[in-house]
Amino acid sequence: MPDVLVAGTPFGLQVADPCGRWLTDAHETVLESLPGVRLEHLSARELSDGVRPRRKPNVVLLETSGISAEYASLPGLIPRSALDGIITGELRWIQSCSAGVEHLLPLVPGGVPLTSASGVHAKAVAEVVLAGILAHAKRFDTRRDNQHRRAWEALDCRELGATTVCVLGVGHIGAEIARLCNAFGMLVVGVARNARKLDGFGTVFPQSHLHEALRGARYVVVACPLTEATRGMVDAAALAQLDPSAYLLNIARGPIVDDDALVDALRRNALSGALLDAFELEPLPGDHPYWSLPTVRLLPHDSHSSHRLGDNQIKAFADNLRRFVDGESLLNVVDPDAGY
Repeated sequence: MPDVLVAGTPFGLQVADPCGRWLTDAHETVLESLPGVRLEHLSARELSDGVRPRRKPNVVLLETSGISAEYASLPGLIPRSALDGIITGELRWIQSCSAGVEHLLPLVPGGVPLTSASGVHAKAVAEVVLAGILAHAKRFDTRRDNQHRRAWEALDCRELGATTVCVLGVGHIGAEIARLCNAFGMLVVGVARNARKLDGFGTVFPQSHLHEALRGARYVVVACPLTEATRGMVDAAALAQLDPSAYLLNIARGPIVDDDALVDALRRNALSGALLDAFELEPLPGDHPYWSLPTVRLLPHDSHSSHRLGDNQIKAFADNLRRFVDGESLLNVVDPDAGY
């Protein structure tokens, strides 16, 4: 009879409850319909105020800032200091509300499986990527400027067909980005830890061949997890492989991209622009150069925002919870050595 705790609010989920509780009656019905499940729901505010679970949980659906100082002030996330009543000797499995788990992985006890929310945000994030690519190809920024100037000016634009997009990371989000890009007739190449054949990608290069993968790409999408191997991967040498017409989109983690190198490339017009949804520091400091660069579009790390976010989280969790109850293998189990 597993004691199940839902703790914290999925980042980006807008909730009306002032306490921060987000489970709907329908969500609770889905989870409590599984054999033996005893469900409890506590918000970040309650846990930060010292409220502790009635029973030590065996299973936790968790949204936490973990070891990440930059995430500590974000609303709805359980602070590290409040995890003592959650991560106990009774714990048998943690499911994260986040696809990236670099902030949580160091806190997971040995032998306790950690599963990620990989795939939960894929459609929403991929749609933002396509919106960014289309806005760039169809020059929507210039069109908006012209509208403000009341300037009736026809522009030269591009079709996406036969344009190369390089997707760094070929997981659920990368695969969904590839699917949408293929629908527009784009040529999709990927970069992963190892080379492989994968539906939706013309070629998947190993990370060791990153520079080769980048050459000729008009669009580069950062969609990989943050690990020691990917930290700083998009550096000055990588950006130097790109044509000045290229456009960078980062919807993964800020530290994968070298900020100084990207700012320098944008200032020199060595790139045509960037759409950035993830940053080294969040919220982005007001004096950061990104704010004033005219070719940069900034998003407050909310490309995953969706009216279906809560439902998608519960669907994925309920599927894994059923597997847990039935003694089956869990989905999206994180490899501690790989970091994802």
